[in-house]
Amino acid sequence: MTKKKFKVKRKKQEEKSNSSDVANIEDDLPIDIENEQYILACVLKFKNLRPIFYDEVDHVDFLIENHKTIAWTILEAMRRDKLVTPEILQIIVADYEGEKKFTGLKYLYELINSQEVEPSTDNFNEHIKKLKTDKTKSVIYYAHVFKLVNMLRDPHSNVDAVTGRVDLARTYIEGRGLLSDRVSMSLSEIDRQYEKTIAQREEGTDFQSIGYKDINQHLTEGLAAKRISIYAGRTGMCKSAFVDNVLLRLGHQGVPSALFSLEMDRISTYDRLISITSGIPLDHLMKNRDKLTEQCREREFRAREKIRSLPIYMFDKPSPTIEVISKQLRYLKEQTGLKVAFIDLFTKIQKPRYLYGKSTADQLTHMLNAMQDLAKNLEMHIGLVVQIGRKAENRKGKRPKLSDLKDSGSFEEIADLVLLLYRESYYLTDENERKIYFQNTHNKDILEILIAKQRQGCQNEIVRMEFKGPQTKVMSLKKK
Repeated sequence: MTKKKFKVKRKKQEEKSNSSDVANIEDDLPIDIENEQYILACVLKFKNLRPIFYDEVDHVDFLIENHKTIAWTILEAMRRDKLVTPEILQIIVADYEGEKKFTGLKYLYELINSQEVEPSTDNFNEHIKKLKTDKTKSVIYYAHVFKLVNMLRDPHSNVDAVTGRVDLARTYIEGRGLLSDRVSMSLSEIDRQYEKTIAQREEGTDFQSIGYKDINQHLTEGLAAKRISIYAGRTGMCKSAFVDNVLLRLGHQGVPSALFSLEMDRISTYDRLISITSGIPLDHLMKNRDKLTEQCREREFRAREKIRSLPIYMFDKPSPTIEVISKQLRYLKEQTGLKVAFIDLFTKIQKPRYLYGKSTADQLTHMLNAMQDLAKNLEMHIGLVVQIGRKAENRKGKRPKLSDLKDSGSFEEIADLVLLLYRESYYLTDENERKIYFQNTHNKDILEILIAKQRQGCQNEIVRMEFKGPQTKVMSLKKK
């Protein structure tokens, strides 16, 4: 890549992304000025590169204040369907609400004249990637390292505060920007993002199916990226089995998905997937293999062939920390394009040391916020399997409510979708009661799924499914 060098007049203070944070730092983080100049020069001179710049770059990605201003004027000119010329940019800059560091027409023409050969798209994208990497490094350096150093130097700071700051920095690094210093956007910038959202909705890619039409028709976003869903119920309500069924259906749709099974090992979960797919009762696969017929063995073999190539990934380490889960999700996202991840059970995640001594509600809120941050920054959907308390069992009918979730306020605040699972048959211990129940349901074990919360859609809708216990299979009820 050929870049022409030329001098830029700028103050030292303009090199700092947060002057209040870095005032006492002895050695400032170096800034790749030439890369910023190169990107702006190419966009100003070559029209073919402007759509890439418009889609991929934000003006706050630049570290030099003058370059931020120039980038904003370029993007604003494109949003207004204006020509991208130095003269037009000089007019538009009057509307810029940030710190107006604008060196004028001479510098813009110097940028334009510095580039003679139009770079390839791949080459230009590499420069943009470098720009964003430098921005991330800058935020880590100024917003996290500097504060950590000051805390370590302060004789009055406690260990919990220091470890909390270390954890915050680690989370930012692993999430590539969990705590962006950008706190606001103009409506014109939001509208630019909205254009992409409209296109995704029209293509149907903004809605991620849960795998069941009966449930999908009540959902607005489904298992959309950057969202959190909760699957809750008492023991025996087939929460894990339901998630296993959803996982399989996503796999058959070609959606890369993961299951963090914190209670069962991967082989036991794989047994379930085979049972669901083959229709062979789970106990036959696990303890009565000598009774399997040749036909059943053939069905098992075909089921294994069918599911082994599905884009489903499993993690079964007991009591992992949030950091471990974050690393796994990050790796799977980079390697497989992971879109959906389920954690079963959410309460099995090991709480960070600095939360020891905090109330249960505070601990839960922190953990849920961490999950929400992961979902947003890794652009995936995260589903959490949760067990509710015994409160529902003291209620007539025993059907769960959102308030049955322990510290339900935290779940209501964070979760975008909450599904409560209930099976009446589980509570029927009397033989006559069970006989009457199955006569009324035509020998079907009914699983009720209550949409207890949906941030962008209807609530309190009940979807009735059929649960086949021996195979742990959840099916849509056949309409008569």
